[in-house]
Amino acid sequence: IIYTAIIFELANSSLHPNEAAIIVAVIQIIGSWMSTMAADRLGSRLLILISCVAMMGCHVIFGTFFLLQSQNVDLSSFSWLPIAALSGYAIAYCIGLGPATYAVSAQVFDPDVANLGISVNVLIVSFISFGTIKLFPFISSEFGNHVSFFILAVGCAITYIFSYILVPDTRKQKTSDEEEAKSQPKINLADKKCIEVTSHL
Repeated sequence: IIYTAIIFELANSSLHPNEAAIIVAVIQIIGSWMSTMAADRLGSRLLILISCVAMMGCHVIFGTFFLLQSQNVDLSSFSWLPIAALSGYAIAYCIGLGPATYAVSAQVFDPDVANLGISVNVLIVSFISFGTIKLFPFISSEFGNHVSFFILAVGCAITYIFSYILVPDTRKQKTSDEEEAKSQPKINLADKKCIEVTSHL
């Protein structure tokens, strides 16, 4: 997303790079709104899995586009493809890997270590983001733009496998907690006072 304008410039998009970047930013806002609507219905785990598949597909499209471009294939009739792929990526990230990962972190950690666990998670994500931002232009210039996007596609595939195996379905966990709370007997005010009096005897 940081290199949106540069990517559109390299792809020879039909739109001006800055205009395309603004469109993607607006779509990203829409994706964030969609994520708030879908999180409760679908659960964080499913959103992460859908996000990984969609992001991987967008990276593959970009990688294929730049690979064909490097081989001097005429792609003038597909000048709309980069903005469509990056817009799809923005939506996929905003509904899944963006916010849902932090939601899962808050739900899976034990309350005693939640603050530490979430802090470590944010630190790791920050390091990975920093490395990606720094390596993207280097890999693109040394090996080609298509290589960068194919590597990112592989990263999404690995994230999908990791999430499918290890990330719990927090929606089921939430449902079971609610059912457990409902199954517990309710104590009315009179019974509560009786218990308090008995405990003092």
